[in-house]
Amino acid sequence: MKTAFFQRITSLLILILACSGFVWAQESQTSGTATVDQEKKEQDAKLKAKKDADEAKRRDRLGMFSEVRNNATLSFGISEAYDSDVFGTINARQGDSYTLLYPRFFANVERATVQLTFNYAGGYRFYNKFTDLNTAMHNGGIEFRYQPSTRSVFFVADRMSYFPLDIQVAGGQVLLPGTGSEVPPPVVLFNNKPVFRNMFEGYWNYLLSGQTSIRLSGTYSPIRYPDLPRQDSDGYTAGFELNHRLTPKFAFTTEYNFLYSRFDNIFSSLSTHRTGIGFTYDVRPSFSVFASGGPEMTTNLGVSRVDFYARGGVRRTAQAATFTVQYEQSVQNYSGLAAPLASQSVGFDISRSFAGRFVVGAGGLYFWSHALGTSADSLNGLQVGPRMIYKVKPNMSFTVNYSYIKQTGSSLALALGPPSLSRHLVNFGFEYRLPPLLRR
Repeated sequence: MKTAFFQRITSLLILILACSGFVWAQESQTSGTATVDQEKKEQDAKLKAKKDADEAKRRDRLGMFSEVRNNATLSFGISEAYDSDVFGTINARQGDSYTLLYPRFFANVERATVQLTFNYAGGYRFYNKFTDLNTAMHNGGIEFRYQPSTRSVFFVADRMSYFPLDIQVAGGQVLLPGTGSEVPPPVVLFNNKPVFRNMFEGYWNYLLSGQTSIRLSGTYSPIRYPDLPRQDSDGYTAGFELNHRLTPKFAFTTEYNFLYSRFDNIFSSLSTHRTGIGFTYDVRPSFSVFASGGPEMTTNLGVSRVDFYARGGVRRTAQAATFTVQYEQSVQNYSGLAAPLASQSVGFDISRSFAGRFVVGAGGLYFWSHALGTSADSLNGLQVGPRMIYKVKPNMSFTVNYSYIKQTGSSLALALGPPSLSRHLVNFGFEYRLPPLLRR
């Protein structure tokens, strides 16, 4: 009897264990499937967020021309602006209005692995009172992107501009819209003198694995002042970045950058070696927090010193709305100044699109700085301005821009021109794009 009883108990225990094992296996399989499904959803969300961000950048950069693909077209524009201080002299401000007329040629080619974009606008600015300031304006650029495989991307671009050195709401945003993705550095000298700028940049990005990539980049940016040759400068940068994604949301970055700027004046040159580490945390697929920092060694007039570079902020990139808030601390060598500056700045840029036709945005920057090695020569400033674009039709748009800048320099010896100013600029523009030149 005992043997039969123990046999029944043993059989029952074996049956319970077998059922438990089957249930556990089923739950594990279900849990594993749920985990895989969740990871796939997160990956799909990231890919969609990246696609929306790329489209938003393209829209902000090209405006009404973002819809022109594998084709070419012409456009004509006109804008009316008022500048409260056309000569950039805070003690004897004189305002004037001007009219800007410009035609534009745009061409774009997009293939599976190649993208090529050409954008050039040339115009003429007519002042109402101070006709001696009338001048031609040129702004254009060419971009080439080549992706031979899913791992590798090459990019080169060359951008050129020639227009008066002023706030440039009209020239900067009408002739060649900005990317809308980066907070611009401060410009500290606005004297309405003509200036030629060129920016050549390139990078190579290579994906070592699903989580690790490297990036090599470089720029060359000459600036020439026909009326002020002592301010001519050449800038060079070269950089290396290693990015590694530790988790689906957290990425780690190490970087090294070399910056060199040379001026054709007695103030010689500045070279900077900058190293740092940083991270990016994706709170959501379209919202991220970023920060980086590290030591930087600068050499100016034969004297070297070590400072600290830091950068951080938050960024949202979606197809309908983008914004960036950013803080930066670094050594800068701004054109027009007699000494490099240890500078700190807080900036933002925000853009919102409604139904793809009405876009409103704003940007701003507050910076405070002092000459290296001293706190006596300081330069502080505020730049802020809203903007609006209304697309009446896909090929017709109105723009309204306003910009305000206020700067205070504690010593005129700091600059080759007057650094202190308070200035307003408002601009109303209209642009009409002709149908694509190539018929389908």
